[in-house]
Amino acid sequence: MGIKKSNSTSMPARKSDRPLRRAVIIGGVRTPFLRSFGAFTKLDTIALGTAAVKGLLRRYPVEQREIDGLTWGGVILPSAYSNIGREIVLELGIPPEVEGSTVSRVCTSGLFAITTAAAAIERGDAEIMIAGGGDSTSKCLSHTLYIEDACGGSSPYP
Repeated sequence: MGIKKSNSTSMPARKSDRPLRRAVIIGGVRTPFLRSFGAFTKLDTIALGTAAVKGLLRRYPVEQREIDGLTWGGVILPSAYSNIGREIVLELGIPPEVEGSTVSRVCTSGLFAITTAAAAIERGDAEIMIAGGGDSTSKCLSHTLYIEDACGGSSPYP
């Protein structure tokens, strides 16, 4: 364990020499699936993410100061707030020392956020992480035009 010396060069121990750590998913919550322009139209990505994380912390209580980080995945990132994870941390009043980050990998953003958080735990960089993802498709102009056209509505495109 630790650092092995080879000649005059120090190299970190091989991964196989490190103790095995496994991340465990304790539980999850979600907001309901709704049609665009429905009951949640006025809620943006931050509001939806904040509601989901608030529900998670209510269901699985943990001291906020024990949270090491929050990783959030999103595809439709609002231009004014590109780091949704950080905004959720601040919105919930989680201590500002807690890292908040955002990943964007198209349709796999939420899953990528979860695997990123799990990797941080398995590397030993964190003990407790919150991870998830989401978008507000009602707030995306190009999606709005597509939905109107797909539903038989008028489209500004010929």
